[in-house]
Amino acid sequence: MATVMPLTAVPPLRLRRPVRLAVFSPIYGLTGPVAGLRWWFLSRYLAAAGANVTVFHHTADTGTWQGVPVAGGAAPREVFVPERHPRLARLGLLAGRLVAQAWGRRHGPFRSLVQAATEYLYFGAQSARGLIRAYETAYAESPPDAAVGSFIGWSGVRAALAANERGVPLLLEFRDPWRSYHPHTWRYHERRIHRAVGRAAAVISVTPLLRERDEKEFGKPALYLPHGFPPEVLDSPRPVPAAGPLRVGYYGTIFYPYFDHESWFA
Repeated sequence: MATVMPLTAVPPLRLRRPVRLAVFSPIYGLTGPVAGLRWWFLSRYLAAAGANVTVFHHTADTGTWQGVPVAGGAAPREVFVPERHPRLARLGLLAGRLVAQAWGRRHGPFRSLVQAATEYLYFGAQSARGLIRAYETAYAESPPDAAVGSFIGWSGVRAALAANERGVPLLLEFRDPWRSYHPHTWRYHERRIHRAVGRAAAVISVTPLLRERDEKEFGKPALYLPHGFPPEVLDSPRPVPAAGPLRVGYYGTIFYPYFDHESWFA
């Protein structure tokens, strides 16, 4: 389980000038998958701490948090870049899910090959050209201090690698354990991912366990940057809970039917 901390715990940055961060997080905001929440919140609290953050993303409507001011109203510069091939990307995701459902828990080289083909269809649809052009426009006068590429999709990593080719220090973020989440196809992606991480100054991990695994996997320093929650939400008006049993909702997605999640519902 990921460690969660109040985002107000981010200390103020005491530097001569604000740190300039370029963040490439294709999935971003409150209206899409849960993966988009991380940098939507984190970028605001980094901005409140004094950082100059620019987030490049593919989410047309990032949403608002029910009118509740977050991080004292601080916000990053958000640059929306439309996807070049959204239908092809959705087709790749759908094909991957259909293959996983069809094979279930069964293993084998043919299943791995077909699954990898659907994943490469998804990655191939994620062009980084638009993100790179937006980055060049945003930092036309001077480069950022660091570029962060998130391994949610592949276009953000490609854009961060392009920034690194221009001399910008690179950080790559793993929000999930890729080797564990993609057991059937990891061998098809391992070389490409290791090659990308080889250019990074460090990787970002979201739990101490994943930090330990990432350092062992890639031989790079791993920075532990946990998920956070906005304490303003806890302070906002909310209805008095009704009498009766407490019901807890799980907000997330279980993507892979061949994972054993029976203990969740025991």
